[in-house]
Amino acid sequence: SNFTTTAGALTLEGAGGVTVTSTGGTMALNGAGQTVDLDATTLDVDATTITVDATTTTFTGDVKGPKATSDDEFVTYFQLDSLANIAPFNETYKAFKYPGGTPQTFTGSLTGTTGRMVLEDEGSLDFYYVELSGPVSNPEDPTEPPYSAQGPSPTWHLNLADAGIYQYFLTIEFENVVPTDAYVVVEVKNYDISEVVFPTTRVVSSESEFLRGSGFTYGLPVHVNTAMTFETNNDDEDIYVDITVFGDPTVSVELKSMSFSVSRVGEE
Repeated sequence: SNFTTTAGALTLEGAGGVTVTSTGGTMALNGAGQTVDLDATTLDVDATTITVDATTTTFTGDVKGPKATSDDEFVTYFQLDSLANIAPFNETYKAFKYPGGTPQTFTGSLTGTTGRMVLEDEGSLDFYYVELSGPVSNPEDPTEPPYSAQGPSPTWHLNLADAGIYQYFLTIEFENVVPTDAYVVVEVKNYDISEVVFPTTRVVSSESEFLRGSGFTYGLPVHVNTAMTFETNNDDEDIYVDITVFGDPTVSVELKSMSFSVSRVGEE
């Protein structure tokens, strides 16, 4: 059956609505060479498959698409931005000690004395702060934050909740406060309680500085800087900083300030 008009426009009006139903075959809206204009407050299309075939497709207004998966062809900017904020590669934890307050002190010995770098205010040690990216301050799963600083001394470390590829950047300002030479070794270490083949603790990077106890450089700040990319094979591995001071037993080195940031940059 055909319902046609050969001139002018064909208008269907219904005060309570217009329903067009096809119970078989193909229901086609043909406008070859013409403009098809669907103007509605709400357009509800319920179909198993929707195909839009056009040379140029423009969406205006607050257009919403499907949640992004590997097979999605388009999403909105808001969705992309939202997904970026929960992506595991936007997780950064930065602990830093602002200059001032009470410094952390490391004493030495001829064979070397090792202490653990503090990550948060503890006792008289103060001026410690953190800077967190969105996924760290507001994790997708609040019961499983991607990072957590755990202490107290002498076991301060940063727990890495998920296996993956990580990068860290560390800078420390030291000052020798005793007129005795000191040799300082800074080691960034990774601890994996689940490791069964290799040692559970490994040194990821090591830097050293000689702090003079006399001369014009005595009492001047000395900076140690190190950065590295490393891989964790298991969830809940730890990263921490050990500082070893060699010298006369009377030597004393102060950590005046530091910045230690860790970021997850890839899957394991």
